[in-house]
Amino acid sequence: MSGARRRFAVLITLILVAGRGPAGAAIGQEPGARPSPAAPLPPITPKELAAKVRAARAAYDDRGYFEARFDEVLDTNGKFERNEGKPDEQRPILVVHGGVVRFASDGLRWRAEYDGRRPNEGSARLTPEHWITGFDGGLSYDWLVDKERVVLHETHDDPRAWTASRLFWDRSDQWLGLLDRVGPGGLPVAIRAEAVAGRPCYVVEIGQAGVSGATVVISPGEGYLPIRRSEPVRAKVQATYDLHDVRQVAPGLWAPGRIEYQRMSVRTDGATRPFLRRSIQVVACRTAGAVDPGSLGFELPSGVVVVDPGRGLTYFNDPWWPEVGALLLSRFDWPRTDLSPLGKLAPVDEGPLAGKPPPIVRVAAWIRARIPHFTALSGKVVLIVFDDGTTASRLQLAPALKRLDSEYRAAGLEILVVEPPGTNIDEWKRAALAYELEYSLLVDEADPNDRGRTASAFRVGRIPAAVVVDHNGIVHARGGRDILRTLLPLLARASGLHELRPLTLDPPRIPPEARPAALKMFQDEVARALAADPQGEIACRVVDSRGEPVAGAQVNPQLWLTILPTSGPRSCSSYRYGDQPGAAGPTDADGRRVISKLCKGKYKVRVTAPGKAWAEKSVVLDPSAESASIEIMLADGRVIAGRILDEEGKPVPGATVRADQWDRVEDTTVFSASCEWLRPLAVDSEGRFRFDDLPAGYYTFVVTAAGFARQEVKDIPAGKKDLRIRLRSTGPS
Repeated sequence: MSGARRRFAVLITLILVAGRGPAGAAIGQEPGARPSPAAPLPPITPKELAAKVRAARAAYDDRGYFEARFDEVLDTNGKFERNEGKPDEQRPILVVHGGVVRFASDGLRWRAEYDGRRPNEGSARLTPEHWITGFDGGLSYDWLVDKERVVLHETHDDPRAWTASRLFWDRSDQWLGLLDRVGPGGLPVAIRAEAVAGRPCYVVEIGQAGVSGATVVISPGEGYLPIRRSEPVRAKVQATYDLHDVRQVAPGLWAPGRIEYQRMSVRTDGATRPFLRRSIQVVACRTAGAVDPGSLGFELPSGVVVVDPGRGLTYFNDPWWPEVGALLLSRFDWPRTDLSPLGKLAPVDEGPLAGKPPPIVRVAAWIRARIPHFTALSGKVVLIVFDDGTTASRLQLAPALKRLDSEYRAAGLEILVVEPPGTNIDEWKRAALAYELEYSLLVDEADPNDRGRTASAFRVGRIPAAVVVDHNGIVHARGGRDILRTLLPLLARASGLHELRPLTLDPPRIPPEARPAALKMFQDEVARALAADPQGEIACRVVDSRGEPVAGAQVNPQLWLTILPTSGPRSCSSYRYGDQPGAAGPTDADGRRVISKLCKGKYKVRVTAPGKAWAEKSVVLDPSAESASIEIMLADGRVIAGRILDEEGKPVPGATVRADQWDRVEDTTVFSASCEWLRPLAVDSEGRFRFDDLPAGYYTFVVTAAGFARQEVKDIPAGKKDLRIRLRSTGPS
């Protein structure tokens, strides 16, 4: 066994031992008894078994509270499975990570949370991933905690992936469908009754046993749960899924205490190796009566970017935004809807269509119909948009089209959005209602090419795309930034209105005069708040990398205002309040310091100590919260040193090393910043360099030298003292 495989096996063993715990202890309520041995099960047909399983599964409607913790070992090197590169390039890159998932619902309202790490393809580095999403009875929301962003009227991708019904009945739709299709054209199915771990079960063999298809073990005495599943590929086991420590948690409802999932990489040449091993410990599985109604509500958090597609606005919800935002909106019309996505609409193939009547629009289903019939479009200028049906496209296009519709509808503009076949109609109807869209949306009829009959007839290539039909029913195949240049003259001729206000497709930017006005209001309002003897405070504790308190560390709070100067959620600009609120000072013997007399706002607390790298943490004091607590860790790893060498391992005197980017993790958020505070270093005659007093994090360095190609190295952790960077010669000058 190779060293990599041996380490993989050891990690899996550690996870399994840590994840098991006492039998039945994970359910979170008094466990029921295991089913007692019973008489042998009677023969059953595939369709009869499928009907019983579906009836049992229907009882798992996700009302109640579910919580689970998971540990995972993952090989992020996909080159082995794709059989790419040399054997050395296919070596496993093993990542061990875990997290917690929660789901609660009262049948109408629901809330889902994922808090863990996200592996990256081909890397051992983990990216924090924490999101909370749900529906509070009136509003859908997707709170990306790690990105400090909230998207209103939308939910996270597949938010129910970690619910009890999905985890306990994993992939059941697929194999139940195969049971329904037994006979001509379907896979062979064999069902036998046998005892598995002392309990009577149905063992279902689908396809060719041990070669392809699946083997599913169903336990009728435990609510017809599929307690085991294995899926072979090319006569090798590719995946297994097992439910352990199954207990009754309510009448007719059963739940496992632990779920084990393993997936192998199986190549076409027969080579295999472990790809994923996941152990899920069920912490709680309770019925609807145990849900706290207050836990299903949602209040917009402060200190986050808010994307509101219903209003077509994006802004930073600073604690001072109610005051500053009202000023910006009333005096400077800021924030504004971003129309630039319209400029990215591709044109259709102009040749066969330009100057001719349009093809027939085929409708599989209406999402929203503003027109009673297509004859109502006569005399109108029609903008037909072919969308891709994704949430990402909807978030960008729908607000822009809504703004276009409201501006030019009176001039005779009709907008018709065509979504592709297979679009989730219920989801789009919900979104259209939440966004308050008034233009028409439909789903295209399917065609053999899966593009849609209407899209094919209009010769649509890349999507999203657009085409304009004038009031005489003639096609003008224009896309991109030509859309408005085409629309306005056509609307003017059709309506007789020759003073239509032109809109810009440039990304909106805050007016230059708005920034100083916002900053002055912020300064004035904070000064008044501080003069009123505020009672807010931040309790700060400073520890070292071992968790021990750091006495005498200097704690310095700064109050900042953050606004968005553009419509992009990553374009925040922050402005510091002139006078320091609260008193800076040292921590006590227990590493604590309380900063008092603070008003609401977003604070950056910077901590320094001799022999430690400085650290900074953000904390928000909401108007409704008078106190907050933070813990800041000062790391010892504050040096990055190494050598610059050529291809032969010789030093490169005269090379310059520049720190280009600093990535730091704060709670679950990754922040990237430039390293302007670090001066570039010239290496010595031995090619050595050394950066001191670095805060914790990961750094990107750029190395340049005469006669050598520019070299960039990423993800270098603070504390690495033996870095070797090799430069490639560019040859004689």
